Amino acid sequence: MTQATGTRLSLLERARLRDEQAWCELVDLYSPLVTRWCQRFNIGPESTADCIQEVFAAVARSLDSYQAPGTTGA
Repeated sequence: MTQATGTRLSLLERARLRDEQAWCELVDLYSPLVTRWCQRFNIGPESTADCIQEVFAAVARSLDSYQAPGTTGA
């Protein structure tokens, strides 16, 4: 059985369409990762919360132009 890597394109597409449940899934999936990165660099809890918010704001801003590797533009 092969294990999928990366984020499901269907989840990204739903997030691109501003689907609230998709955003909740993305936050649930990736907040722990961002938190670990912040801990690795000794960033405090308040700054970690700010960082998580900034990461997802950046994702929201760039999702419309995101193109998955191996796909072609329309």
